[in-house]
Amino acid sequence: MNKKTGIAVAVVVLAGAWWAAAAYTSRHFEETYRAQIAQLDKLPFVQVNDLKFAHGLTSGTVSGRVALGCKGADGQVQGVSVGLEQTVLYGPFPGWRSFGAARTQTRVVLDDAAPAALRAFVGQLQPQDLETDYGYGGTVATRVHLPAGHYVGELPTGKLDAQWSEARFEGHGRFDGALDYSGKLASFAMSQQIGPLPAQTVKYEGVALQGESVAAPGHFWLRTGHQTSTFAHGETSTGGVAETLDQISVDSAVALHDELADSDFGYHIGKMHLALPTGQPVDVTKLDLQVKLKNLHAPTVEKLVDQVLDGVSASCAIFTADPASVDPQARAAAVTQAFAPIGVTARELLLHRPELTLDKLGFEMNGKRGEFSASAKLAGLDAAQVQGAALLPALMQAVSAQASGRVPVAWLGQFAGAQAEGFADQAVAGGMAKRDGDFLTSEFAFEKGVARVNGHPLGQPAVAQ
Repeated sequence: MNKKTGIAVAVVVLAGAWWAAAAYTSRHFEETYRAQIAQLDKLPFVQVNDLKFAHGLTSGTVSGRVALGCKGADGQVQGVSVGLEQTVLYGPFPGWRSFGAARTQTRVVLDDAAPAALRAFVGQLQPQDLETDYGYGGTVATRVHLPAGHYVGELPTGKLDAQWSEARFEGHGRFDGALDYSGKLASFAMSQQIGPLPAQTVKYEGVALQGESVAAPGHFWLRTGHQTSTFAHGETSTGGVAETLDQISVDSAVALHDELADSDFGYHIGKMHLALPTGQPVDVTKLDLQVKLKNLHAPTVEKLVDQVLDGVSASCAIFTADPASVDPQARAAAVTQAFAPIGVTARELLLHRPELTLDKLGFEMNGKRGEFSASAKLAGLDAAQVQGAALLPALMQAVSAQASGRVPVAWLGQFAGAQAEGFADQAVAGGMAKRDGDFLTSEFAFEKGVARVNGHPLGQPAVAQ
């Protein structure tokens, strides 16, 4: 066999291997895709209909409709329906741009009944603006690009005016539930009028999101991991109350230990200005909030989330029914019944000694800083106590709590003016506070049904030192 023949044979073999890999990928992709849809169908208010696949040797298509709304008595979602058409490029070199099992590019299709402004915006989207790569190792990478837009239209709740800058989001995950994501949005502004209520306006600038999480073993809703959101600037206003925020960051984390979940939450605002309809505006700087929640029983939390969503779904169907065909009292009774299981399940969380800790709440006003902290723990309760009629007395004996605070006397001047010192003296004389220079301090404790302030039973005067 001469050299040219050998090269030709090699090309044929490689081509055959590539076609075989593409054919295998097409079958594997559909299996993977249907598994994802099965997970999506577990979500309330979401349903995928008319899912269709068409396979070629190197590419294919997927089409379907995603319905968003309430589920009717027949189990079908009634509401907004959005069409999706995807082009699938099969591996091992999808589109000759990367190595992997497949790449999808998505086109959104709206009905003619959709608002014209929304259809105009969706019409700007290119297939590569919604793109997902599937790896052979069970990995998924999604990229979303949204061009800047402006939407004005009527919603069932009222008029909406929204405007946003170009946005980009990325997500990476695995089929075992691992996920990490990031996104950026330069600006977003929204104004909404809901019936006779005052108009609400919201504006954010410099938005960034980042996080990583993994599905907790044996759980659908509970995910462990860490998320961070930052906002350079924010504004809200409604009913004469206006708030301006700068340098905002929000952090949260969830960890799981032996079926008990711990959650941490942190909130920081560099500067906040609150304008009220009457009185002086309030200016706060360097606000820090740290909260911890421990010993949440994961299976009970999972059950509780399912029941809440079931209740919301049932209520949704009740309230979207023709009002003329439903008696108001019967409607209220049906909603109460839909949420009834939640109260029973929520009590079960008390069996696992939950703890709530406010590690820190601190902020500055007029250049002076005040700080607070608190914690509450629950001793062991048995099932009879938790589900019994005498739960409240049992809680009073089982709960122990502590709190402390340190605030500048000058803060009282913000509200009491020249009478600030007089109010401070009254608080000290009544045993509710102690004087520490230019600050007031106080400690609170609750145990075995007895509350104490600065070491004295609440309601009893302090003994002069």
